[in-house]
Amino acid sequence: MLKDYLELAKRLGENREPFKFCGINQKYYPTLKAELEELGKQGEVFGVTVTPIDDLITRFKEEGMKVFWEDLNVFIIPAKCGSGDVWASSISPKHLQIVAGMNEGLVDLIEMDEKLHPIRQSFCQV
Repeated sequence: MLKDYLELAKRLGENREPFKFCGINQKYYPTLKAELEELGKQGEVFGVTVTPIDDLITRFKEEGMKVFWEDLNVFIIPAKCGSGDVWASSISPKHLQIVAGMNEGLVDLIEMDEKLHPIRQSFCQV
């Protein structure tokens, strides 16, 4: 499943047109907001800027979104985000809301990310 997930992410990442922003899954919003605020505070100590979730949502609405993958990591980033900003300006696919009419590949990516997230998380901690 991980191989399929990464192949799908790569294929979606090659899409030249940005995907329309479909919203944040509300079960993740409070956690994302708190985590990104905490990362922002920690980042200030090291001179790293972390984009707050509400600012990311605004950018997603204005720019659309794209899929970016690197190694075992798959990110959803604003369409005009440079690769150097990925860690500071991204969310995981599972954080997206699934809505009617959205790209089927993106739906598959969200569902696969939801299933794989605990596996990847434990793999990265080993």
